[in-house]
Amino acid sequence: MSEMQSLLQQIHVRAAELNAHRGLWRAIRLIAAQSLLDYTSAPPAVRHVVKDSASYALVIVILRIWHQRPRAATAASFKKALVLSGWGSKGRATDLIAYMQDRKLLLPSGKGRRTLLAPAAELLAYHRAGILSATDALRVLGSFAAATIDVTEGFVREYIVTSAELAEGMFAESGLWEPRPLSMFFERDAGLPFLYALLEAIAGERPAGEGAVSVSGLATRLGVSRPHILKMLVDSTDQGFLLWNGTQRTVRLTPELLTDIESFFAGMLSVHELYLEHAVRRIPL
Repeated sequence: MSEMQSLLQQIHVRAAELNAHRGLWRAIRLIAAQSLLDYTSAPPAVRHVVKDSASYALVIVILRIWHQRPRAATAASFKKALVLSGWGSKGRATDLIAYMQDRKLLLPSGKGRRTLLAPAAELLAYHRAGILSATDALRVLGSFAAATIDVTEGFVREYIVTSAELAEGMFAESGLWEPRPLSMFFERDAGLPFLYALLEAIAGERPAGEGAVSVSGLATRLGVSRPHILKMLVDSTDQGFLLWNGTQRTVRLTPELLTDIESFFAGMLSVHELYLEHAVRRIPL
């Protein structure tokens, strides 16, 4: 068994443990509440470049290349990496990079034959907030790795480089990833914050009940239109994720969606824990 195969096996075993942990929904709710707050309080330009899977993947690509290979941090490199990842197209990357440059989220960091680009502090801060909330969630689950880590700016640098190295190796070892749970929410504008807002509206640690939803309130909070929110509610119901009652303005999450949420977060947290364990080894004693 190769080292990467061993790491993948470790992730799968740990994900199964977390999926069975009695505190999993406390951890999920912690991430959901903090991520929703981070998203709604972020500057509009930052929200625009993390609002769906393709845009968020490009931000990750930019952060990883800039930390791992700063002399290769060019618009062309970012586009190529995003396309190779399968998360977005060259055209989408071109538009997003132009937007980030216009809004000063990507800054010139040197000139030569190619213009090098560096992510602005706002992008780094948003990514650090995500690392911190996932680390706090692992603490809820009793993770030894998470218990002793201080998510400083220096640690975030090591985490980003570690995640770049391990993700590349694990992807090559495992081939194409299987379709992800929650993919519909990843792919829509503000789809994950929308899901997090639904979780917030439903009482109980495991949100098996019913909650009241204000379409206009969600639209205002997430910075999208009312028709967009309505379409997500209707499409999610049609695909078997929600039970949306348009007359009563209530929503219930289906058992299938609850299972998908549990599987996604157990897997995500197991990968995050692995990154934490490897990143902390890079820090000089």
